[in-house]
Amino acid sequence: PPASHARIFIDSKNKADETIYAREVLTNFMSRTWRRPATASEVDQKLALFTKFRPSCDDFQDTMIEVLATVLSSPKFLYLVPPDRPNRSGKNIEQLADFELATRLSMFLWCSTPDKELLDLAAKRRLSDHKVLASQVKRMLADARSRRFSKHFVRQWLGMQLLDYLKVDRKTYRQFSPSLKEAMQEEPVAFFHEVLQRNHSVLDFIHADYTIANERLARHYGLSDVLGNHFRRVKLEPQHRRGGLLTQA
Repeated sequence: PPASHARIFIDSKNKADETIYAREVLTNFMSRTWRRPATASEVDQKLALFTKFRPSCDDFQDTMIEVLATVLSSPKFLYLVPPDRPNRSGKNIEQLADFELATRLSMFLWCSTPDKELLDLAAKRRLSDHKVLASQVKRMLADARSRRFSKHFVRQWLGMQLLDYLKVDRKTYRQFSPSLKEAMQEEPVAFFHEVLQRNHSVLDFIHADYTIANERLARHYGLSDVLGNHFRRVKLEPQHRRGGLLTQA
């Protein structure tokens, strides 16, 4: 089975005992998808569903798939719902619990659920330490998943969704092609990600001596010696009259 299967149906010495193994699978899966440790009563509730579904399913795995589907349809997975807790200070500002902080970090920077390292730190209540928090932000930004943040942020910031529906008359603009449109849409995202990753000045969004381009976009700009479909940093000279977001295609 692939790794995605093994992450759900975890290895265990209790595989022969369906009830015990079901509890282990559920505890692991629910804690990951709900982004916090699942309580014993929550696991018991899902285990009761497993017992109910088992007679009508062919095998253990089919039964577990039915139960895990209910975990994914829960508001605890679909929404970011803070736990109820009293506010004794009378103020609206409260410190986030570690598991809430782990979730907000991962949803913000990765557009996904927290990984094991974040959840482990949250369980130890170490994310509240500003040094630990700062180191985790650096780690997450260095991870490839941070590219999702750049994509979603830039598309919302610059209102790029309408470009998805842009139709260009190929008879009038023969040099235009789907590959050029795709490169045009990718450039501001790649440029933002470069600024973010390298911690460049925010003024680069107004004027920069570089851009991020592939061969097709570079050819449109009249830039030479850029080969291949992958995006990379390309130096701009003053005569190119480009640099920054406002002069991008």
